[in-house]
Amino acid sequence: MKKTTFLFAFSASVFILLLASFLTYRTLSDFESDSLMVVHTQAVKDELANLVRLPMAFSRDVRNATLYLDTLNNQQVVHLKSVMDSTINRLDSLLSDNPQQKVRFDTLKQLVDDHLKIAERLAINMSAGYVLSLPTRRLIVREEKAVTEIHDQAEEMRVEENKVLIERSIQVARSKKWAPIMLLILSGVSIIILTILFISTFKLYRLNENKASRLAKQLTELEAEIEIRSKLQKLLKSIFDSSQHGIIAFDSIRNSEEEIVDFRFRFVNNEAAKMIGRPINELTDKMMLDVVPGNKESGLFDAYKQVVDTGKPLRKTEYYNFDNIDMWFDISAVKNEDGFVVMFSDITDIKLSESALLEKQEELQATNYELEQFAYIASHDLQEPLRKIRAFGDRLQDTFNDKIGERGSDYIARMQSASERMQRLIEDLLKFSRVSRSESEFAKVDLNTVVSEALTILNMEIELKKAEVNVEKLPTVDGDQNLLVQLFQNLISNALKYSKETVNPIIQIDVSADKREDNGEEKKYWKINVKDNGIGFDPKYKDQIFVIFQRLHGRSEYTGTGIGLAICGKIVKHHNGIIEAYGEPDSGATFTIFLPRT
Repeated sequence: MKKTTFLFAFSASVFILLLASFLTYRTLSDFESDSLMVVHTQAVKDELANLVRLPMAFSRDVRNATLYLDTLNNQQVVHLKSVMDSTINRLDSLLSDNPQQKVRFDTLKQLVDDHLKIAERLAINMSAGYVLSLPTRRLIVREEKAVTEIHDQAEEMRVEENKVLIERSIQVARSKKWAPIMLLILSGVSIIILTILFISTFKLYRLNENKASRLAKQLTELEAEIEIRSKLQKLLKSIFDSSQHGIIAFDSIRNSEEEIVDFRFRFVNNEAAKMIGRPINELTDKMMLDVVPGNKESGLFDAYKQVVDTGKPLRKTEYYNFDNIDMWFDISAVKNEDGFVVMFSDITDIKLSESALLEKQEELQATNYELEQFAYIASHDLQEPLRKIRAFGDRLQDTFNDKIGERGSDYIARMQSASERMQRLIEDLLKFSRVSRSESEFAKVDLNTVVSEALTILNMEIELKKAEVNVEKLPTVDGDQNLLVQLFQNLISNALKYSKETVNPIIQIDVSADKREDNGEEKKYWKINVKDNGIGFDPKYKDQIFVIFQRLHGRSEYTGTGIGLAICGKIVKHHNGIIEAYGEPDSGATFTIFLPRT
């Protein structure tokens, strides 16, 4: 081929390649543009849905407030207006390219503005206590009508957006259809160009006067490379043969449609041959499905195909009970050219140990359950004779007080005091057992309601201590409401009990979002602090105080059974949470609860 002919062919090839590239770029650009427009239209629909949902939710709150003769919080209207304004602004931006929808949107904005004005008047009336007054009822009717008009106008816009979405989806489908065609054309043209250039280059190369010297030099370099590779191969073989893990390299076997139908053993180390149960010379160059057909039935064959086709490494634990092999394997596989390398080790002994450990764990759980049942039944059955002891003690003191004398009265008083402590201990044991035995299904629980109920229960003690309890707005969690009330009741009661005699108790309950590492996995929690200004405790006892029957003070100083905080620990654990305590002597204490958040 002459030089001018070669240059002409090269120039024509480059031109065709550039033309195909340009057409493909245009097709992909159109596809991307159409896809973005579909996303844009969907965003408009989503914002319209939000715009309808918020007034409907407010209308439902109004009906609930009217039904329960409750007041309507003006903050709800402020929040509604803030969120609606944000949604309106986003829609205004999204619809800037659609004049027809812009006209409809102006009408929708006016309807939303009218609804907000009615909502503000409703909040004023209902917060003033005019829940059932005639003006309020008229405003409620107008508010519901305004919500209906907003819904209808938004629905009209959504219908129009659906039409646009269909049109744009058709455009995306059309662009999607042409993109692979253009890529196929580009690939074909590229192959043709490369073939032409290769043939032309090869012909020119043959005419080169220095062909012999270059070939000799390349041969020398090739021999040196072969020698280096031979040494590396021996080194690798030595490493592989000494490895305690089985290592096998496979090549892919493909059919005429380029689909993998089998794998060929390319390299096998001693440990792998030992596990398979055949010598290395009977494995090399053999087909996988001929030697170990169980790979197909076990699903490993398909997993190895995925490794080769996607390039994504495989790591799994597999029980293999095929081909006279009965083992647990830890398997790792990575792609290697058009094949893969797999490394596996026998972990059967580890798995058997795990199985035995699980059996022991189940036995331990059964034993714990039986102990909890025993504690519950024993505590329950002890109450009746204890009530009789206290009743007969009261009768002795009332009936024979003048006969038993001062010393006898003292004995009876001590007996009654001990009986009362025993009664409290039994009741706390029952509470502790109920937490362990609780099988209630979790539901959404508003912690504001939980704390309010706990404060109601402790109302008399709070007033007696002249305590101040400050509570931030708390979240909603998944849990058992009764157990959560018990949790906060115990923590607040604990803060009141261990308050300073000369200082009014101040209890602060706050919350924040938090994250914690758990076995290498990051989990989300609500971090709730219950802080007091009481007598505090030595930090070295921060774990001991959650152990049942553990007390840091004598009975003469503070009453109690040493079970209250143990119950708190049980309840938090039952809710898959964490409880921690922090304190310093004479500087108060803080109990921190971590409850899962979604």
